[in-house]
Amino acid sequence: MTSRREPALPQIKLTWVGERRDVAMAYNLEEERLLLEITDYSIYLIAEELDEKTVRNEIFHLKGFVEFLARHRLSYQEVTDSLLVRFRTEEYQRVIAAKNSAATILTTNRTVNAKLVRAYKFLYWLEYEQKLVVRLMGPRDRPVKSTYSPSSGEFRSKRYGSYRSSTRLTDYPK
Repeated sequence: MTSRREPALPQIKLTWVGERRDVAMAYNLEEERLLLEITDYSIYLIAEELDEKTVRNEIFHLKGFVEFLARHRLSYQEVTDSLLVRFRTEEYQRVIAAKNSAATILTTNRTVNAKLVRAYKFLYWLEYEQKLVVRLMGPRDRPVKSTYSPSSGEFRSKRYGSYRSSTRLTDYPK
């Protein structure tokens, strides 16, 4: 009797390059290709004057979402609200089951919500900064409902120690 082996989960390998080692080079191991949009996004975050630790944190949290899309063989253009809910559910189960997990509901929710927020921000950047997706996000009549916009100077305000704590529920509804 032969055992059936599950296909390997797509993995994104991150390498950090640049003078401050804050530029992400993301490599999809299954497809054997660089994900240049992740590199470009990390450069965008650096241009927004985020420090090295913050850029790494943003990209690390985004990695789970990118792996989710790769696992389901989906493009960024195919993301919908229901897909974000599916990501949230799968990520919650994955985080709670992790061997190094604190396994409390509060910390798991916090981790999963952080990853969702990064997904929304990245999708916004793909559409409005890079023009790689079209008609994806908006307050209504779009596959991803969101009022998120970084026009408030959100990133730059962190540099001065004033973190925006009053996030509207419509920015990240899922």
